[in-house]
Amino acid sequence: MRERELKLSVPDRFELPAMLLNTRLLAVEELPTLHLRATYHDTDDLRLARQGVTLRHRTGEGGGARWTLKLPRDSGGGSGIADRDEMQFDASSRAVPAEVREMVTAYARNMPLRSVATLKTVRRRWLLSDDGADLAELADDSVSVLEGRRIVARFRELEIEARRPDTDLRGLAAQLVAVGAAIAEPIPKVVRALGSRATQAPEVAVPGLDSQSTGHDLVATVISDAVLRMMRNDPLARMGDEEGIHQLRVATRRLRSDLRTLGALLAPEWRADVEPRLSALADRLGAVRDLDVLSSRLNADAAELRYDLRPLWKAFGSRRSRAMALLAGSLRESSYVELLEILVEAAQRPPVTPDAATPAAPLAAEAAAGAWRRLERRALDLDANAPDEAFHVTRIRAKRARYAAEAAARALPDKRAAAARRFAALIADLQDLLGGLQDSTVAIAELRAAAERRAANIPFALAAGRLIERQGRGADAARAGFAAVWKDLRRRRRRRWMVA
Repeated sequence: MRERELKLSVPDRFELPAMLLNTRLLAVEELPTLHLRATYHDTDDLRLARQGVTLRHRTGEGGGARWTLKLPRDSGGGSGIADRDEMQFDASSRAVPAEVREMVTAYARNMPLRSVATLKTVRRRWLLSDDGADLAELADDSVSVLEGRRIVARFRELEIEARRPDTDLRGLAAQLVAVGAAIAEPIPKVVRALGSRATQAPEVAVPGLDSQSTGHDLVATVISDAVLRMMRNDPLARMGDEEGIHQLRVATRRLRSDLRTLGALLAPEWRADVEPRLSALADRLGAVRDLDVLSSRLNADAAELRYDLRPLWKAFGSRRSRAMALLAGSLRESSYVELLEILVEAAQRPPVTPDAATPAAPLAAEAAAGAWRRLERRALDLDANAPDEAFHVTRIRAKRARYAAEAAARALPDKRAAAARRFAALIADLQDLLGGLQDSTVAIAELRAAAERRAANIPFALAAGRLIERQGRGADAARAGFAAVWKDLRRRRRRRWMVA
């Protein structure tokens, strides 16, 4: 589930205004008061909390005890709004279940989890709705922090949690702010309870780059960015979530590309150890992701053919289940945890050569220029009649050139950084075009093989043939469109940012 909530701080004697309960704009229904007891688990160094993750076992809600894991999203819902992915597991056990422990592997790795805080909350609640549609739940929480049976701290806060993706949380909070409440930082209750230890710097954070940054800082930035993406999407990928698998794959592929682009700055022995590990992980992720893309693409074009193509969807489902089982197994292996440890350490202490002591901006620009030259050499000979493999290799080079331009944009001064980002966006357009061609090529091969296996099933074979035609038209359009996109991308002015 996705959780969006806004927290408000209030004075000790704050009372909910009567106007809230009588507004003509909202219907307000008071819900039963809850008496909650939550025990939070983390590592000894609080690496979950420091990274914005919370894991708790809570009683007092309808449906019995459950474990809840909350994970930060890449972008928030606006100022003061917490935006998180939430996973719930029904389990009465107070010991962390294996399936729950597995979900925080990327954060905890080999560190054991233990109880770090226990909170008792008396929660008064109101359901806010408009014209019969539930908008949000308002909670007035009185929280006690326990050590054993002793209360060591108390605090109070209001929460407004969205019931719909488009709920205007700040609008709902406006009248509370008008009578004395204040929008607060979206800090989890357990972080308030744990204090300064939980607000220390996270294990991994993407450093900002400026004119004084060096190649060392640039390497730290690209590795940190990849590790954070891996951490945030690892739990979703384990659950088989399509977007989580996609983003975890993107993180590994982008990192592999960045390591290749910045290879001269990295210790060769470190690259030799890490790159095969990343490649193996990317292969497992790709086996699932490629099936998701293939199935989605064909399903979107199938329309009236879907019924006759039922054996195809069934086969895709079986293949995905097998690929997902292999991926899940890989994510449980000790070698994967070792890879995460290596990458976290590299984010903190980049394994660089002496060349990395030089300024980042010229290093990044030259690396991007080199990636562009490799793309240009490959793409210059392409025309609409070039073999599919030539377009596929060009797509790979385009992806590397795009990532290199995006990495350079982090290190360059403002105007050049903006130009680098625009250039990366243009390469992304080329990459999308070539990606569509590659997807069509793969889809056609899959359909032909499936039709041959089921030649006796006439309706299936006919439907597959029609879908092959549709995919072929898409491939032809991509080939025909390549020249115009490539011509625009090659304009010299697009690359002026590469030169100081």
